[in-house]
Amino acid sequence: MNFVSVIIPNYNHAQYLQRRIESILNQTYQNFEIIILDDCSTDSSRDIIEQYRNHPKVSHIEYNQQNGGTSYKQWYKGIAYAKGDIVWIAESDDLSHPKFLESLVPYFVDNQVAIAFANSLFFEKEDDIVQSNTPLTHEVFDGNNYIKDCMLASNRLFNASMLIFKKSVYQQYKDAGYREMKLCGDWLLWVQIMHNHQIVKVNGNLNYFRKHGSNLTNRHRKQGLDFLEGLIVLKKGKRFCNSKFSRNRVYSKWRDNFKIYSPAFDKGIRTKVYYNFFINEPLLFFFMMYKALKSQTKKVFLR
Repeated sequence: MNFVSVIIPNYNHAQYLQRRIESILNQTYQNFEIIILDDCSTDSSRDIIEQYRNHPKVSHIEYNQQNGGTSYKQWYKGIAYAKGDIVWIAESDDLSHPKFLESLVPYFVDNQVAIAFANSLFFEKEDDIVQSNTPLTHEVFDGNNYIKDCMLASNRLFNASMLIFKKSVYQQYKDAGYREMKLCGDWLLWVQIMHNHQIVKVNGNLNYFRKHGSNLTNRHRKQGLDFLEGLIVLKKGKRFCNSKFSRNRVYSKWRDNFKIYSPAFDKGIRTKVYYNFFINEPLLFFFMMYKALKSQTKKVFLR
């Protein structure tokens, strides 16, 4: 039976933290440990965490004396403490179905499986959550093909809480750049882990992803990190593909995302992003310039 290390990285989520911990303790699959890491919270998180100090499932609690600036450093630390062969990064403001682990862990009997994930249900209030107990189906994907089809344009595994992964595969990439990132470290890590392995998707809403304003995420987005860090993922992801990817489809998605987020950029950030497109992915740069010119030309002739 696989042993799961559940890592809860927390920063100022006291209002959600107890419910999060309880949703893990109430899992029907009980072969796990919990590692709680607090990144110098300024709210009452410590009071909540200390209630679980002596709980038999809690193997480690640690408080940072200084905020690390990125949750990926907490992931790195937590996985170093982990005793399990499977890791679950359970974000401190999310919730999970009681059968989340029970539904995902068994697929790791196949040694080729490196990631198993479930669908995510977005919610703002817990009343929005409607648990379903209908029979679950699953799909198995070749990791390299999944990168090519789903992970070059955006992070399809957008919430760490929605998946579990094999620690032994993670170890190959633990120092390959993800923890230095501020926004796209998870995207990079998932691409690296699924390379040359299989991934399993369970078709059920077993993860509940809380939607609320995040000042840190918004600040990173205004700095253009979706694109500056995303280019790193794109370059590495392309090397992992066994066959050519649909350049037009991927670049069109990048352009669509740029149109969504770029209005929040100041001139300096916009210039920096374009410069990085030109240097690191010149075909993407010229694709976007061509589409922009074509759009402007069309507007002129339609006047």
